[in-house]
Amino acid sequence: MSQPETRHTADREELSVTIAAKGDGQAVADLGALALPKGTTPLIPFTSLADAIDNHGGRVRLLYGHGHCLTARIGTNVVGMLYATPPIR
Repeated sequence: MSQPETRHTADREELSVTIAAKGDGQAVADLGALALPKGTTPLIPFTSLADAIDNHGGRVRLLYGHGHCLTARIGTNVVGMLYATPPIR
């Protein structure tokens, strides 16, 4: 895997983007929930994704391949996430 991309923000804290680490599950689930319109129920509960990341990190085995979760951090705080999977159909 390539090195994380690092950017400097205005206050000189570094922003880094890497594959999610074990233990990042709750932060990823919280950010994912923020992305949905109010009252929307996800097809798969965010707790399932959180558990998978907590146990396996950002490369999640699926029935049809692997999902990948990247996290953006400023310092040690997770401030963004991206979760991508292969097409289901």
